[in-house]
Amino acid sequence: MFSESARDHISVELSGGEIVRIETGAPTGREDVVFDRKSFSDLSQSIRGIALEMRDSFDAVGASKATVRFGVEASIESGILTAAVVKNSKEANFEITLEWESLDSDNLPRAQ
Repeated sequence: MFSESARDHISVELSGGEIVRIETGAPTGREDVVFDRKSFSDLSQSIRGIALEMRDSFDAVGASKATVRFGVEASIESGILTAAVVKNSKEANFEITLEWESLDSDNLPRAQ
């Protein structure tokens, strides 16, 4: 019998072909998870989407500088590696910090 805190590990293939194992956020109940390799690009696409949404929000309000920090927990949803944003960094597989600074017309940071 497994304890409730048991977590599954999955094999993930990076874009360069490297294989890493990631602990998922909650047990999937599937014993074949370790043999079912997932693409890390599914997870990175989710993180990219979060970053773009945040950047667009800051642009909309005219922020000249912004920093966002959040935790991401890897999980499997319908067979796809997904990113769940978590409120507690202790639960996260990854802690991500994003920083933006407004650019002038030449795509250089504005003088302060």
